Amino acid sequence: MTTIGDHLVGRAAEMAGLDDALGAIREGTAACLVVEGEPGIGKTRLLEELKTLAAVRRIRVLYGRFVEQNRSFSYQGFCELIEDYFQSRDTGVSGERPDLSDLAPDLIALFPQLSEISELRAAVGGDSRIAAPAAERKAEDRIQVFELMARTMTRIAGGKPSS
Repeated sequence: MTTIGDHLVGRAAEMAGLDDALGAIREGTAACLVVEGEPGIGKTRLLEELKTLAAVRRIRVLYGRFVEQNRSFSYQGFCELIEDYFQSRDTGVSGERPDLSDLAPDLIALFPQLSEISELRAAVGGDSRIAAPAAERKAEDRIQVFELMARTMTRIAGGKPSS
């Protein structure tokens, strides 16, 4: 992949696929897009183009990097998606963020760094459920993690793609 000026060159097929996905999202189909590849091949640049296209169509884009560690699935990308959501200024159609207070204790137990997000920290208050060390909460239980992430992402999306 090459960039000439501000133009992306050599990724027409990838951009066409991403453009099609954005069209489906705009029509109401929820999507999670995955861009994978070796370091240095232009994934970040491709994602910057995707974010630009999505912004024009008023579609929210959140980023998270899922890096394989010791042949195991990394959940860190989910944490990055949630952080990206809270750091973004885009609050969706209603102008209000969804209520994640019931999910906050589990989110913070799984990802302690989320306690730095004031909205989540305030929702937890003195909840004793987050006192248990993450290792005791079985973060490796994929079904529970994925169910928590599905509930979180569904609320963030407002039950449908943002427009």
